Amino acid sequence: MFKRSRFKILAMALLWIFAVPSLAQEDSSDVDSLSSDGMVEVEPSYVEFQRTESRFQLVPYRERRGKWGNQVSVGYSMYTPSSYASEYSALAFDDAYGNQSELPLIEVQYVFKRNFPVMSVGFELGVGIYENESDIETLVSKLRLIPVRFGAVLTLDGIFKSPYVVPYASAGGYVMVFEESKDGDSDVYGGSTQVAPYATGGILINMDWMDPQASRTGFEDNGIQATFFYVEARKYFASAAPRDRDFENEIEPNAGLRIEF
Repeated sequence: MFKRSRFKILAMALLWIFAVPSLAQEDSSDVDSLSSDGMVEVEPSYVEFQRTESRFQLVPYRERRGKWGNQVSVGYSMYTPSSYASEYSALAFDDAYGNQSELPLIEVQYVFKRNFPVMSVGFELGVGIYENESDIETLVSKLRLIPVRFGAVLTLDGIFKSPYVVPYASAGGYVMVFEESKDGDSDVYGGSTQVAPYATGGILINMDWMDPQASRTGFEDNGIQATFFYVEARKYFASAAPRDRDFENEIEPNAGLRIEF
């Protein structure tokens, strides 16, 4: 009886010796790292991550993004309204205002999109400002434009788990708010056009690979899913209304920074 009790005690002791380290090892799977001051840093429960080679990494972009997404971008455009006829000069636009503007078209854009396995479909809203002064010494005039766009956008951002290059296209309508003034004249000529079509095609270039740690920090702290540099070409078409000014342009490049949340 005594030998049997000793055997039970020995078996329980061996079980304790081997079980405790294994439990500690399992618990350590929730630990991200051990800081220099001995404090344990635990991965926040809300962060979507995966363990790769004993390190925590964000799961790929396609898998961690939700059903809905938002994008905000700031861009620079080479837009030139070469078809516009000045109110104060009979010269062509290129002769009156030249090809280089004092303030090229700077635009802010917002996209609200629905994510699907291979692509996303959304709506875009963009507002910009453009200013140009005439190159005629005898006639100093200034043209200011504010294009307001609203359209639909299709983005192939789910083809790969972590997209590095993403093609997209958009189309919709725009309204051009314009104002042309002459130096020394209090009268200002301006107004807005009826809705006219536009079309855009371009690519998004993912920048997160340049600094993975900053990308992860941006996701944890601010919910930033991805950061892109974009290059695109856009075409503004003329309004069909007979009384509207013509703001049609050639196909011209745009570039800027786009952040997705």
